[in-house]
Amino acid sequence: MDFIQILGLLAIAIGVIMLLLWMISAIYSRQRKRAVTSDQISSKKALQICLEDITYKRNVISDLYFPVRSESSLTTVKYRRTEQIIVGAGGVLLLATCKESGKIDNRDPDIWISIRDDERFEFPSPLAALHSAGAAISAILKRNGFREPCVYEAVVFTDNQSDPVDYDDGVVFMSELERLIKDLNDTKTYDSVEQFFMIRAIKKEGLTKKQLEKRKTEINK
Repeated sequence: MDFIQILGLLAIAIGVIMLLLWMISAIYSRQRKRAVTSDQISSKKALQICLEDITYKRNVISDLYFPVRSESSLTTVKYRRTEQIIVGAGGVLLLATCKESGKIDNRDPDIWISIRDDERFEFPSPLAALHSAGAAISAILKRNGFREPCVYEAVVFTDNQSDPVDYDDGVVFMSELERLIKDLNDTKTYDSVEQFFMIRAIKKEGLTKKQLEKRKTEINK
């Protein structure tokens, strides 16, 4: 068997492997879509799967709590949970999911309204929670030497049947998330070293659910 034949067989083998990988990926993609549409997985899990598909996992921080001082008191501290934080070349992007379908009146900064079949259902604005968490993370980064940290927030609608009234930069559909993350990374504000320190600072000052519960237990003793 000469060298040309070996190369040909190698090329065929690589082609077969690539085809198998594509088929496996397509099967898993269909399963994920089926699971999302049938509510087998939560909107939070759907967002996490999406992020693992389209961005570097090391740049994604999930489920951390950050202290936010109450506006009515200088001493009262609440803890705001973040679903997903992405650190890219353009700054820090905070994401929260909204699974409500139908017409969404999202013009009020605090309370959103889901309108379906002439029924109205009020729920807390996920964007308001993001603003609080974003302010806390911005303060963390400033304490760690980033004078004007770029922190952005966006609510991700996981149901394509959602129809928000106010469609601005703070609202995005799951299908548009890849473009949003690409835009964040195409904006060259921070190099890889700065991104590393941003991630480290956020993880250092954020609390996991277990750490938060332990802290609350210690306070109540």
